[in-house]
Amino acid sequence: MNVVQLGANSGNDHVSDFIRRYSDQINKVLLVEPISIVADECREYYKDFKNDITVHACAVANKNGTAELTYIPGTNLRLSSMVPGLHSDFMNPATTTMTVPTLTFDSLFAKHALSTVDVLFVDCEGIDEDLLIHYDFAKYNTSYVVWEYNHSQRRNPQQHSALIDKLMDYGGVLENRGTNKIFTKLGTENYITTLQ
Repeated sequence: MNVVQLGANSGNDHVSDFIRRYSDQINKVLLVEPISIVADECREYYKDFKNDITVHACAVANKNGTAELTYIPGTNLRLSSMVPGLHSDFMNPATTTMTVPTLTFDSLFAKHALSTVDVLFVDCEGIDEDLLIHYDFAKYNTSYVVWEYNHSQRRNPQQHSALIDKLMDYGGVLENRGTNKIFTKLGTENYITTLQ
């Protein structure tokens, strides 16, 4: 299988646990992290894994180009977001932005020769469902999706409902796991994840 994670941060999470557990079943892993210094930390973390793992420094968006990422310098960059008012922490006067490159799903996957993405993890701090509502699950034969839904649902409840309908039409089951949802297409292995 091919595994993609959007918002990989510096590694050492439920996705790295997943890669270890299913290592023998994995062909390629593509980890996407928009902040270049964090992407470098991610590369360092995964350097001794035996799988074919690539870290790409960009954000996924609905168009190729650039976007502004809001963050607070000198803090946990996991709180960075393309939604300026997402976190109450962003009221801090030190809050600023950085420009990051963006690619669409199609451009990103073409760049890495991925015609199938069996497993997709998404943690993009508030835009998860903005991306997934436009994602072509059938085109990439994606059968297992884990995403953080709480920020997206609060920002756009109608879009959240539309995404759930889209996934149900695609054929599968949904599970809530904390602030995340897990979609498993019918007939797919029931993967084990350490996500809390």
